[in-house]
Parts: sequence; C-alpha cells; structure tokens
Amino acid sequence: KWLIYPFPTSEPLTKIRFADSTNGWILGEKYIYKTSDGGNSWFKQDSSGGSGTALTVLNANTVLYGSITETAPYTGTLRKTINGGLSWQTVDTLSFYWGKIQFINDQTGYGGGGSLPGWQPMLRKTTDGGSTWFTVWSGTGNYEIRGLHFLNPYNGWIVLYDAVILKTTSGGINWTVSDSIRPYPSSYLPLRDITFVTPDRGWAVGGIAGDAIVVRTTDAGSNWLYQIFS
Repeated sequence: KWLIYPFPTSEPLTKIRFADSTNGWILGEKYIYKTSDGGNSWFKQDSSGGSGTALTVLNANTVLYGSITETAPYTGTLRKTINGGLSWQTVDTLSFYWGKIQFINDQTGYGGGGSLPGWQPMLRKTTDGGSTWFTVWSGTGNYEIRGLHFLNPYNGWIVLYDAVILKTTSGGINWTVSDSIRPYPSSYLPLRDITFVTPDRGWAVGGIAGDAIVVRTTDAGSNWLYQIFS
C-alpha cells in the first residue's frame, strides 16, 4: 500500500535517497529538499542552480547532488554538504553533466556523465569522500554516460546514451565494450541505467518515444538479452 504525502512544491522531482529511516533527500528541478521525520514533511535546503540530475546520500550528514542549467550554453554543478544540509558547497568546477553518482565506500566514488558543451562521455572519480574529483576516463563521440554500477573498487559497468555498455576491471581507467544494444538497423534505443546484483547477473534499462527496453546478462556481460516493450 502506498500513501500520498503533501509536498511543498509542484516542480518535477527527479531523485530520492534516504540515509536511514528518518533522514532523506529529494532532488527537484529547482531545489533539493530534506525530511527528518521519515517523509512526513519536507523542507527546502538548497537551490540546484538548474535541473537536478544526480543524487547520492552517504550518511545522514554527507550528501552530494549534480545539476545542469536549463538553457544553453549548458553548465553543470556538483554540490556537497557534510552537516546534513545546513550548508552546501560547490565541490567540482568542471563544466560537467552529472548523470549518475555511486560511492563504493565512504571515500571512493564515481560520477558518470559528459563534458559540456560537447557531451563527450566522461568518468570522474573521488578518493576523499567527494571533496575533490578527477577524470579517470574520457570516451569519444557525444553520447554521455547515463548509468554506472561498480561492484567493488575495480569491477564496474557503464551505459552510454547511445545504448553502448562498457566494462572495466581496472577501477575505471580502461574500458572494453561489453555489448552494443542496437535493436533497429537504422536507429537505437538509449540506455539510462544499469545495475548488477552479483558479478554475473545484471540489468540495464532505457527507451524513448513510446518504446521501452530491458536487457539482462547472466554471464558478467559477455552476452546480453533484450526485450522491447512498445
């Protein structure tokens, strides 16, 4: 059973993450909001400076979110709090679209997205809890990273918007194509997220213009099976 809770804005909301049963954050197109009572009430904390794109919650004190300006020339921002949202700081000045952020421990995290304004796929990394970031990999073309999932500090996957799946065993330094999902000869369905539950079993999802796609692997990404829903 799901209950509808009141919310203090009508803006589109893009991400939700909880640190525990009481403390959580919602990222919207304009602001980031916090609850400290399990979602019964929400209050505004910080202006996103555009449209919120990525959100990660390390604990009840440490939260990071990415946003992008709504009009060209596009610029991206990454903001961080270490006091539960009482204050926020910009922690990365690179003009970057933050598509997905994942931490594998309290210090090491990855941010996938694309450089702006060219949307070149790029993977950023932090080893100090998100205070500073550096680029560990840049791809070619203009289709950014939309989803990523690391099982440990070395093994991970990313999906690009043009439906390419890549795998790393070197902590994101080197990548090989795991598969390219091209169901149509003259087109593609973009992929938007990926997750693994074991080193062998994973899923990726995407779709556009009335078509949805779900792909899965049971052999660590050597082969992917896909199904399209129209």
